[in-house]
Amino acid sequence: MTHAMADNETILRHPPAHEVKLEVNFPNNLAVADGRSRFYNLVRGEFPTVIIPEQGKMQFDFGDYALYTENLSLRLEVGMSYFRAVSTGYPGFTKFRDSFSNALQLFIGCYDLKTFNNFALTYVNKLQLEPEHRLFEDIFRLEVKIPEDLGHNLFAGKGLLVFQKPEGYMTVQFDPEAGAGGVGSYSLTLFFVSFPGAPINAEKGPIESLANVAHGYLSKFFFGILTEKYLAFLRAK
Repeated sequence: MTHAMADNETILRHPPAHEVKLEVNFPNNLAVADGRSRFYNLVRGEFPTVIIPEQGKMQFDFGDYALYTENLSLRLEVGMSYFRAVSTGYPGFTKFRDSFSNALQLFIGCYDLKTFNNFALTYVNKLQLEPEHRLFEDIFRLEVKIPEDLGHNLFAGKGLLVFQKPEGYMTVQFDPEAGAGGVGSYSLTLFFVSFPGAPINAEKGPIESLANVAHGYLSKFFFGILTEKYLAFLRAK
């Protein structure tokens, strides 16, 4: 199975990508909410299932909806200020980016959008742990320095790191998921967002270029912060 956090579509036996999102934001647009069927009619062949979120999960009181593929592995989430593609059966970055880009171009034409305020790419990874991954340092290459008199052997860690890049911000969030037998997995979320409010040309070229830049950052961090020992586990056949 492919986990395309690497530039050349690395094959991982234990692919950790649990959910992957590509999204854009734009100023509130009532036409998107009032004319939902216009876009749905353009994509219903690929996304036949329509689901309206529960009231408590809506970003607005109206307008939010989701369109699912027949196997429910890919969905489009739409509201009057956002458009996103969400994959729970990740096919690799190139295929996912192209699915998002193709649907977005139809969406842009449907509502005559010219620019976006933000662009974001998110990878929510679930890192399953084996008995040999007992300590934080068995999984992550991040160095946590503490005074020597406090001891060593960091067992688990939870944190949020934000890095500024020329095109936006890169976030790394890791959270241990503990059970009766200790830490069984880590949730590792990698997130890139463009600078807030910076106009982004809605044409296909600039959006795909930004997606490639974002993926490059996330890929570098993913393979850079995990130990060779844990990467070997993910790649093991």
